[in-house]
Amino acid sequence: MPCAWITGASGAWGKAFARALLDDGYDVVALGRHDVPDLAERAATLGRSWAVHRFDLSTPQGPTPPGVPDLLIHAAVSMAGGREALTSTDYLAPATLIDSVAHGMLRRGSGRIGVLVPQNARLGLAGLGDLSAAQAALWTWSEALRDELAKDAGEVTL
Repeated sequence: MPCAWITGASGAWGKAFARALLDDGYDVVALGRHDVPDLAERAATLGRSWAVHRFDLSTPQGPTPPGVPDLLIHAAVSMAGGREALTSTDYLAPATLIDSVAHGMLRRGSGRIGVLVPQNARLGLAGLGDLSAAQAALWTWSEALRDELAKDAGEVTL
């Protein structure tokens, strides 16, 4: 069965993606700080694998699960902390994860990556400048990586 990794599986968007992936036949590894019992139950009902790999974007990046997923969805977002914390959790840590997975997918020759970024990354909402800046950095970086991946015969997409 294909395997998907997802950040933010306990949030609204991440949970919706995780549920859809399970329904579509994926085994799912949630990269996060805690389990999502209703998704674990859904996976068991569907005969799919569900695992949680302890992963916190606000701390120095720990090891990712072994192997390379067929699909990575980054749906986590943090609104906690000041400029430095938001830069780390909403840009640097996700970019490091995505870059690592993309290189593994390239070595294997296939894979898909999805990155969800809230609209305020492009709009810059009042009172959310530091959050918007970190998310805009991830958005722009992801677009550049997407273009780089497209040059490589399109076997790995973002």
